[in-house]
Amino acid sequence: MARRTLCTTIALATVAALRPAPLSRRRTRLQATETDSTPRRIILFDVMDTLVIDPFFTGVHTVLGCESMQDLFKAKRPETYEAFEKGEISEDQLWERYFADDRDVDVAAVRKHFVDGYEYIKGMRSLLGEIKRIEGVECYAFSNYGTLYKEIERKLELSRFLDWRF
Repeated sequence: MARRTLCTTIALATVAALRPAPLSRRRTRLQATETDSTPRRIILFDVMDTLVIDPFFTGVHTVLGCESMQDLFKAKRPETYEAFEKGEISEDQLWERYFADDRDVDVAAVRKHFVDGYEYIKGMRSLLGEIKRIEGVECYAFSNYGTLYKEIERKLELSRFLDWRF
């Protein structure tokens, strides 16, 4: 018998957990349509700090000219990133409005810090590969990083393992 890797064991356990629960009698009497006759097994992954290291928490405060993360959080406008997450403002507008005192942001340095910091969390690339090999499991990514997900994709090619539809 082939020896399983830890990633294979975790992947198989994850897929087993996704097996649909039996429907109650009342629900099984409902007429099935083509779209709902076969239950789908779907895994949704949050990208940052689940699959990929979030470089925001690895020194971006220094790139933004702050002594600490605490100083950064005191100096920024909290509503600005929320608006960016919702697609209400562009990335350029995010950085123009980021600080309450309207200081300039070296956007190129911030983006470089982010891109340089994007790496798979240890073991996640292998786990995604194991799950990808299991037939009938759909994997999707979601992230609140707005358009920055494109930089993650360019560097790590997550789409080899999952779909970015979100």
